[in-house]
Amino acid sequence: VLAVGIAAAISTESARAVRSAGVPLARVRDVALPGHSTRFDYESVDGNGRRLYIAHLGDSTLDVVDLDSLRVVATVSHIGGVHGVVVAPDRGRVYATATGTNELVTIDTATNRILARTPTGETSRTA
Repeated sequence: VLAVGIAAAISTESARAVRSAGVPLARVRDVALPGHSTRFDYESVDGNGRRLYIAHLGDSTLDVVDLDSLRVVATVSHIGGVHGVVVAPDRGRVYATATGTNELVTIDTATNRILARTPTGETSRTA
């Protein structure tokens, strides 16, 4: 799950060596995530704020990892069936889709608190 975020923490020289070997990412370290060993979904990196936001779908939480210490610094709860997540660093916001409750959840990146819940309608399911 942390491959994308951890890749951001690799030094430039290490990243070049990995790419030249034909591998796009390199494992730096395992990071223990809170909650159950259940499904994780999308993640988003805030390069300026040095945070990785991980949708923990199985726990309906958003885990926030500090990319410098590689530790979980916050868990935002009550995001029913969280799937998609994207950070908007210029706005100081993270947006997460909560398909379990049919809403878009807006989170403040400075406090990791939910600011708003916007109804989205039902998720479309295709066969």
